[in-house]
Amino acid sequence: MADGRRRARLPCGDQGPRWDSALRPGARRRHRRKGGSEAARRRLTPHPGGDGRLPRRAKATRPSGLGCQGRRASPRSRVHRQRALLAMMRGQSPEHCLRAWALDSGPSAGWELLPAPATNAGFREHTAFAIAHAQADRLILLVDDEPLDRTPDSPPTWIWRPGFYAGEVTAQLCQPDGTLVEHYLLDVSPDPAKSGREVFREMLEEVWEEDPLLVAGTEPATRRIGSLDDTQDPFIELARLRRHAPDLLRALRAIRARPRQSLVRRRESAPLHRVRFVDRRTALAAARNPELVEFLTKGTSSVTLGRATLDVPRVEETLDCAANRCLAALVNGVARRAGSLVTRLQAIVDAERTSDTRSSLAVRWPIRRAFLERLAEDLARLKSQTPLAEVSRPEISASGLNAISSDPLYARAWGSGWKALRTGLAGDPSEERLWISPSWEIYERWCFVRLSKALRELKAELAWERTGERSAPAWVGRGVDEQVELLLQPTFNSQRPSAKGVFWSVSGRRIPDLVVRVRRGKRESFLVLDAKYRCTRSAVLDAMTSAHVYQDSLRMANRRPEASLLLIPAGGGAPWLEEPAFQENHRVGAVPFHLDRQVTLPALLTKCVGG
Repeated sequence: MADGRRRARLPCGDQGPRWDSALRPGARRRHRRKGGSEAARRRLTPHPGGDGRLPRRAKATRPSGLGCQGRRASPRSRVHRQRALLAMMRGQSPEHCLRAWALDSGPSAGWELLPAPATNAGFREHTAFAIAHAQADRLILLVDDEPLDRTPDSPPTWIWRPGFYAGEVTAQLCQPDGTLVEHYLLDVSPDPAKSGREVFREMLEEVWEEDPLLVAGTEPATRRIGSLDDTQDPFIELARLRRHAPDLLRALRAIRARPRQSLVRRRESAPLHRVRFVDRRTALAAARNPELVEFLTKGTSSVTLGRATLDVPRVEETLDCAANRCLAALVNGVARRAGSLVTRLQAIVDAERTSDTRSSLAVRWPIRRAFLERLAEDLARLKSQTPLAEVSRPEISASGLNAISSDPLYARAWGSGWKALRTGLAGDPSEERLWISPSWEIYERWCFVRLSKALRELKAELAWERTGERSAPAWVGRGVDEQVELLLQPTFNSQRPSAKGVFWSVSGRRIPDLVVRVRRGKRESFLVLDAKYRCTRSAVLDAMTSAHVYQDSLRMANRRPEASLLLIPAGGGAPWLEEPAFQENHRVGAVPFHLDRQVTLPALLTKCVGG
């Protein structure tokens, strides 16, 4: 080199240009004045065998003092990481993997379960499966927070019998102390005798487009959800808290080490020997003290001058800034949400009735309650520590949001907390998941959605609107002296009402799935439809009991139903019940109503509506 300095090289390999770390700014300027080489003037060191020029589109790397520690590895896509993970899992020995098989097939027909994000197919609703692991006696398997029972066999296995639901179910393999070992996604398909996987999925999507709340439920099966509209529900709130609250806690702990601060200007009275800064206000105050004026102008002092003080400005750092106030308001909101969920979900669990067709909430509630209580404790602990403990008042302000957006740690915490508190289900699916209803209830909701479309096409001259709440939605079409209603699960109480046109039952309280009510002039009529997610001969004949009960017991004023029909996903189980002549004569029957064919309204319904 021209100035005699030794060139320093970075141990980052032997290819590409490098920065010369030995040339300080002053030395570089002197070197340029002395006419150094082109490579030195550009602070670049050519690699051995190179021509000393910077290759096109090449990027120089600044020295970090610790070799290549400052260089970032090339990013890999998420799909690439997932493939690497699945490749490692496939390479594991069988004793370190979960294996599953249907109890009626035996272990020889089993398959390995891969951890998330892989989806493990092969499971069916209402079918028993065994799940094995080499250390099953020392581990716990949770399926949607429900611990599975182990068999007394050697080696032990877990037995899982999915209920009447279809979709992706979350499973967790844990240590006895709750430490997560692995996370799995189990894909449960519907009963092939009722509907295929794709048909059920299309039914689910059609109901979701109509109203996402018609799909939301409490079964272990889940579905990806969006974040639009203002839909809210306790189980939606719980799902979002479980998804995003851990990220919020991690971000808050990172903020504790590097909190944001702001400068606060204060005033204090200080003796002369402690005065470091003065301003106009200090000068005006000093001008009113004759001894200080004489001291400052002539340098003379008196005995009392040593006790004199000045009103001086003071600047100090504080954690009570706008960003921390916004963060405190967010933490308070998440803590309130966790506390309210404990109360509301506990009430739902206490009011739950035992059912053979729904999965129990009580067996899954202890783990969920423990999560909410632990979350509330962690948030309370963080609120008692800096920086949140130094905040004078929690508030959300524009200045606070601007400060949060400029700080990566604060932005991460705010984003996680906001996602945990936001509402809505509609929109493009995200990484969030929501528990859905059982498969038979999804079919009921789909029948409601598809019937409403068919009625709106049949009676297009009426003005249709969606009414009712989540528990009892309805479609109402109004015209000149005519009204048609499609009601989902209306209640027929056992006591005869005094009002005209109100539903009631001559025996016990009844809640049919669907009721079509027609008012034309002074004449009113209604027809009952009961959706049954069954199609075999024995199942259809058994379900006909409800049709007979509804036909005999339900009333609107003094009128009986025009007919009580079953809606089934496939025909052929009891073909005589599907004949229009049989239904006309007996006012009961079964109607195939499924997705893979054009929906045709029952003849009795078309006659009742007057299409």
